[in-house]
Amino acid sequence: ERNINVPLFLLQFLRDENRPLSRFKLGARREVDGHRTVRLEFEERVRPTIITDIQGRDVAAKGWFLVDETTGAIVETVLRIEENGSTGLIRVEFRHDPALGMWVPAEMSELYQALTQRSLSGAPRAETLVEGTAKYTKFRRFQVKIEEKLVIPK
Repeated sequence: ERNINVPLFLLQFLRDENRPLSRFKLGARREVDGHRTVRLEFEERVRPTIITDIQGRDVAAKGWFLVDETTGAIVETVLRIEENGSTGLIRVEFRHDPALGMWVPAEMSELYQALTQRSLSGAPRAETLVEGTAKYTKFRRFQVKIEEKLVIPK
């Protein structure tokens, strides 16, 4: 079941009704592909959380948005979640699509790890359970054309 691993998922944290659920702060500035960006970090602080586990328990999220300082376009998002020693990291890079005139997801990478104990005397360590990357190309504008011809019978 897909829920958090959708490229635009993290954008819902920026919606008017969801912003009060998190604490936001400005982070480092850097240049990315000729764009001056600032990192907008967030940490979810209010229950119920946007993300829940399979049993319906709250899972607090944190991460950041890399934002173009001039246009406000989102260049990258990162989501980090932790639950019972397991962690998830989802990073989405965006690019400007000149044909559409808007920013679109270019690549999403995911990494899920869990703490495992290799031996009775060994310390737990993070073991990768799932790792994947999706690349997005050939965006097209969805269009619908409807024609209607009214014929009046004589």
